[in-house]
Amino acid sequence: MKADIDEVDGELLDIEAMVTVHATSMLDLFVGYRLHALDADGLIDNDTFVTDTTISGFVIGGGLRF
Repeated sequence: MKADIDEVDGELLDIEAMVTVHATSMLDLFVGYRLHALDADGLIDNDTFVTDTTISGFVIGGGLRF
């Protein structure tokens, strides 16, 4: 997603890939990868800011259904 609002430019990239296994009728297990990247700069109330953040890595978990 890309935005250009007044004096602020920014881009956000959010990607997730996941595989889910229904181990039993009550138990789900999942494993995947997540990437969240934010790149923005601009001027707000006469203050300049620049940010370039990336959070990424593997995720693992599960869930119970009852």
